[in-house]
Amino acid sequence: MRKQIKKISGVTLLLVLTFFISPAQNQAQSMPSDSLKLNLDYSVFNYLQDPTKSYLEVYYSLEQKELDYIKQMEGYGTVISLELSLRNQKGEVIKEKKWKVGSLVMDLEKVKTSDAQTVDILGDTINPGVYYLELKVADLNSNRVGVIQREIHVPDFKGESLQFSDVQLALNLKEEDSLNVKFNKSGMSILPNPKGEYISREGMLYLYAELYNLQFKPQNEKKGYSLSYSILNSTGSNPRDYGTQVNSKPGSSAAVISALNISSLSPGEYILKLTAKDMDSGEETTRSKPFKVLTSSLKEIKAEPETEEDAKVLRNMLSYIASREELNMYDELNLAGKRQFISDFWKRNDPDPSTPENEFKIEYYDRWEKAKNRYSSSQVERDGWKTDMGRVFILYGEPDDIERHPYSISSLSWERWNYDHIQGGVYFIFLDEQGYGVYRIIHSTAKGEIKNPRWQERVDTEGASDIIDY
Repeated sequence: MRKQIKKISGVTLLLVLTFFISPAQNQAQSMPSDSLKLNLDYSVFNYLQDPTKSYLEVYYSLEQKELDYIKQMEGYGTVISLELSLRNQKGEVIKEKKWKVGSLVMDLEKVKTSDAQTVDILGDTINPGVYYLELKVADLNSNRVGVIQREIHVPDFKGESLQFSDVQLALNLKEEDSLNVKFNKSGMSILPNPKGEYISREGMLYLYAELYNLQFKPQNEKKGYSLSYSILNSTGSNPRDYGTQVNSKPGSSAAVISALNISSLSPGEYILKLTAKDMDSGEETTRSKPFKVLTSSLKEIKAEPETEEDAKVLRNMLSYIASREELNMYDELNLAGKRQFISDFWKRNDPDPSTPENEFKIEYYDRWEKAKNRYSSSQVERDGWKTDMGRVFILYGEPDDIERHPYSISSLSWERWNYDHIQGGVYFIFLDEQGYGVYRIIHSTAKGEIKNPRWQERVDTEGASDIIDY
């Protein structure tokens, strides 16, 4: 029988638009074994101001722990120099740039033990054609150098046929109010993923692309356009199909922003495929983007806190099942006291003390990790436990059934989770109101959960009701 868990008494960012380049195309020059490891990708977009040109965006990343830091009056500092050159097929330099980037960190130990990355982006107009890009990065503190090269294909976006831009793989998407943020695009702050790699079971793949030359007649446009997403493996078979959604046309072009759950994919190489169809003209276009899924490198949660950072993680874990009084008591204790508190807490809540293992603790830890893997907003933040879906999963476990309803012209994207063996049968309604893969609970029949008998009106794209009862 399904169990319900009851309550007991660093990254430097930038933004881009993208296309589909294989990580396998990254070709590093022959460098010493201690050279800096770089990641480089690019994307090309339609340049509306001048149809004879395209817009090229180049972005790179390197791990912060690879750099050498020098003690400053406050914190630790590092400086890197960068040289970027773009040559045509004749070997002539078309564009060239040299610059330096400095950063200051307060906790050097945290940087050296994390996977935090420095990510940056450069953009400029360029004529269609084939080019060769080289990026050289030098750590001025250690004199270590890294070089990476790419062949760049810049398409011509002239013409009237339905056409995709490149697809940008991203680690995170966030709504962004400021128009001056470097990573801002279509009202979103997009953290690119130049490596094109994701960790197995860590949840979401975010993407951005643009669709051009939709047939648009403001007075007569009714059918909209469809988008479908699928993932192919190295043998060409289809391990995941995300269905088709139909959107209304904002104009002759549209931004494509989406989040796909890839937590079920095994480690390996994959191809993300996007297909768009203009429902008025019947014209169809596709675009694909390679990516990799790696074996999970997550560290097991410590049973007892060894550091204050561990103590914070364990405190978060208890927040759904410990009482307010217990959490207040925990906050007042020193590290040794918190260790004892954690030990005593699990002993008090061992369903069968006669066995060597605490079944409740094991199940709770498992749900906690799965919630972070499945529902985190990014692999950087790992905040899946904070989300509505994460909280419900942690407390109630795997649903007996999930009904998924993708976005359509008549309704927003929503899900219904059914639990047949809890409280005589209950369900939860989650709604993706913004269209970015962030689902929030709007109604449930479970005791103590949010209730809105008119939740169907919020699912409707007109959003007629905001009435919520508790």
